[in-house]
Amino acid sequence: MKNIIMQSATSVAQNPKESAGVILATFGTGVATLLEWLPIVVGVLASFAGFVYTVVLIYTVISQHRIKMKIFKRDLTERKARNGRHDRRDDN
Repeated sequence: MKNIIMQSATSVAQNPKESAGVILATFGTGVATLLEWLPIVVGVLASFAGFVYTVVLIYTVISQHRIKMKIFKRDLTERKARNGRHDRRDDN
């Protein structure tokens, strides 16, 4: 269940259209609560949803950064290994 929720939240965080929809809904609910068009409970729930969305977005960005860094380090190690072997051939 946790994986399904994380996958759904991650897909929302990675899709700009869905992200904009969540942001607009959260903002609209907050404004409607301030104008007293909606009960305070709805505004609190919208604020909580916005908070959760922000946490998921931050987690997604950090995860993507870690993956890119692992790929970069792997590629750098492979390039150094290739260059090292190439230099040894030239020495003989």
